[in-house]
Amino acid sequence: MSAETPTIFVGKKPIGRYVYACKKASETSKTIKIVARGVLISQAVAIAEIFRSKIPNSTYEAEIGSIEAINRIGRNVFVSTMSITIHLP
Repeated sequence: MSAETPTIFVGKKPIGRYVYACKKASETSKTIKIVARGVLISQAVAIAEIFRSKIPNSTYEAEIGSIEAINRIGRNVFVSTMSITIHLP
């Protein structure tokens, strides 16, 4: 296992690109981390489930939380976060 866990930050690209990134990261590491914030959390869950369905006996851990951020008009807002760690066999 490598010293650092590959981390994939979910953005607005198509889901297939993130699944491919997970596949490439799995070639060098037995653990992959998928991180998303706000409305992209559902997309991160979909990415994790698609990737996990391709690899039998993989397990996962999910961490949820929130961070305080400043929005475009300068107000403090709380943004939900999710981190999904997939452990490969």
